[in-house]
Amino acid sequence: MAEIEVASNAPGRQQIQVSSKLTAAWRCVCVILLLTVGVWIRTLHLDALPFWVDEAESSINALTILQHGYPTDSYLGIPIYENTHISPWPDNSEYEFRDVSYTDRGFAVYHGWLPLYAMAGSFALHGIRADSPDGTLHIKHDLAEQKLLSRAARLPAVLFAVVFLLLLFLGGFALHGPDAAWAGLIVGVFYPYHLQISAQARYYSAQVTLTTACCVLLWLVIQKCRWRDIVLAAISYVLLFHTHLLSFATAALMLGFSTPVIIYHHQTWRRKLSVFGAILVAGTLPWILITGFYEHQTRIPRAWALLHIPSDLLRYPPFNWRYAAILLVISRAFCGSDVQGTCPKSGCGRSTVSVR
Repeated sequence: MAEIEVASNAPGRQQIQVSSKLTAAWRCVCVILLLTVGVWIRTLHLDALPFWVDEAESSINALTILQHGYPTDSYLGIPIYENTHISPWPDNSEYEFRDVSYTDRGFAVYHGWLPLYAMAGSFALHGIRADSPDGTLHIKHDLAEQKLLSRAARLPAVLFAVVFLLLLFLGGFALHGPDAAWAGLIVGVFYPYHLQISAQARYYSAQVTLTTACCVLLWLVIQKCRWRDIVLAAISYVLLFHTHLLSFATAALMLGFSTPVIIYHHQTWRRKLSVFGAILVAGTLPWILITGFYEHQTRIPRAWALLHIPSDLLRYPPFNWRYAAILLVISRAFCGSDVQGTCPKSGCGRSTVSVR
C-alpha cells in the first residue's frame, strides 16, 4: 500500500515543482520588467537640466579624483570653497581662509567618498578627463560635452537606485512576504521623491540604498544571524560610512540597541559579532588615520547650541502632529487587518464540526 501511495503521489509532486518553477520564472520576468521601467524613467531626461550648485560641487570633487586618485581641496589650481564655514590658512600666501570641508592634508572629508568614486568611474568610462589650467578665461566645453558630463555624473545615482529597488523587493520578502515585496517595488519604481534623488549627481541615491541595505541585513542578523548575513551587513555598514556619516552613526546606534537581542537569541554571537567588528574597523579606521579626519573634527563648528530638544523634533516631518496622526491611522488600519486575518493554527482554512 505504501508503494502504491508513493507512486500515486509522484505525479502530483512533479506538477507542484513545475508550477513553482513557472511561478519563480514569471516573478523574475516581472521584477526585471519593473526595474527596466524604473531605469527608463530615471534616464529619460538625465541631461535635460544643467548641474545645480551641489551637483557641480560633487562633480568637481570627482574630477579631482581623476587627477590625483582621491578627492582634493583644489581644482584648476584654485581652492574649492563649497561651504560658508572657513578657517584661517596661515600657510597660504594668497588665500587667508580655507574651507573646513578639507583637512590640512588636502583630503575632502565633508562628503563620503563612495559616491564621488562612482562618479569618477563614470567619467572615465565616458572618456571624460579633468581640465588643465591654461591661464585663459573661456568656456571649455560646448553644449554636447556639457550634456555628456551631466549624464555621466548622474548615471551612478540611477545604478544605486536599481540596487535600492531590488532591496525593496528582497527586503519586503524577508520582512513581510510577497505582498510587501511587490508593493514596495511598484511604489519605489514610480515614487516621485525617489525619481528626483536618483537622477542627481549627489550622494542621495547611494545613501538611501545603503541605509535600506543596513536595515534589511540588520533584521536578518537579528532573526537568523547566518555568516552571510554578518558579512553582508558589515560590508553595507562600511559602504554607508563612506557615503554618509550621519546615516552611518544612526545605523550604528540601531546596531547597538539590537546587540542584546542578538546575544540573547544566538549562541554563536561572540565569533560572528567579532567578525562584524573586524570588517567594520578594517574598512573605516585606515581612512580616518590617512585623511586626518579625527584631528580635523575640532575645526568644524558644532550645532548643539542651536538645538532645542525635544521641541525641534515636532517642527519638521515626519515628527510633527499632522504626520503623527496620519501614521496613527495607517498603523491602526494595519493592526486591524492583521487581527482580522489571524486564526488559531489548528483551525486555519478549515471548518470545524462539533461531534458529541
